[in-house]
Amino acid sequence: MDDPFKENWVQVQRNIRSQSEFSVHQSYNLKMMIVKANDDLRQENLAMQLMKRLHMIFEDAGLKNSIYLRPYDIFITSSNSGMIEFVPDTISIDSLKKKFPKTLGTQTSTWTLATFYKKYFGDYFEEAQKNFVESLAGYSLYNYLFNVKDRHNANIMIDSTGRLIHIDYGFIFQNAPGGISFEGAPFKLTQEYIDLMDGMESEMFVYFKSLMIRGFFEIRKNLDDILVLIEILMKDSRMPCFVKPKTLLSEIRDRMSLKYNSGLSKESDYFELVDRLVKSSANNWRTTQYDLFQKMTNGIEK
Repeated sequence: MDDPFKENWVQVQRNIRSQSEFSVHQSYNLKMMIVKANDDLRQENLAMQLMKRLHMIFEDAGLKNSIYLRPYDIFITSSNSGMIEFVPDTISIDSLKKKFPKTLGTQTSTWTLATFYKKYFGDYFEEAQKNFVESLAGYSLYNYLFNVKDRHNANIMIDSTGRLIHIDYGFIFQNAPGGISFEGAPFKLTQEYIDLMDGMESEMFVYFKSLMIRGFFEIRKNLDDILVLIEILMKDSRMPCFVKPKTLLSEIRDRMSLKYNSGLSKESDYFELVDRLVKSSANNWRTTQYDLFQKMTNGIEK
């Protein structure tokens, strides 16, 4: 089958550097950027600041190689322009489903992520599957904590190692597409995701839940610092994500646990919370209907 990720970005960098007059400098670096005009990137930048903070929390806890997040750089040049780092070696699930079902010998209606992973990664399937699980845990924690919406398949990427990477944070905290919070699940956990993990009784699914528990524990230990950062960022802000700033911090506390005020001191304390959230998210009707809506109105594959 054709390679959906094309030429490896590391190799592209080497080729360009070999011809650059600046290649002798130790600080040499190369990034692809998307230039945006008539687009306010301040909320996207806020989302990346929070992701970098969460990434640092997991790294400090020794979870850098277990719970995956991929923050990207944003440079704001004015209130309605800026640049966003392009994440290399990726393709959206939407584009993947539109371009590659025929090369797998399947119809679009029967194409699944599991089909693609097994065909594309081959002998490296188990490694790619593990990468998928670790990134799913990271973005599930992030999207749940900060109430990220509009999670259709044009906003979810897959990289060349099998990891999920979410992009486009136009709807976070308290705003939602059309002003209606239709995506009611704690996070996106479709049947395709479950099948790729070999079902809800599999070792990989147990691993996913264990990462969620560990992640919640580390977030809870650092929750006050996260809330202080949000409080600073929303001071005098007119960003659309702060619809009701007076209630935002308490909403985040509530999402962490019903037992927040009594405190949770062990990872095992989060088992019940994670179990409840996973059951509520798994193949959620609202999630599937939102994907169907995006398919019917915008042609985005579900």
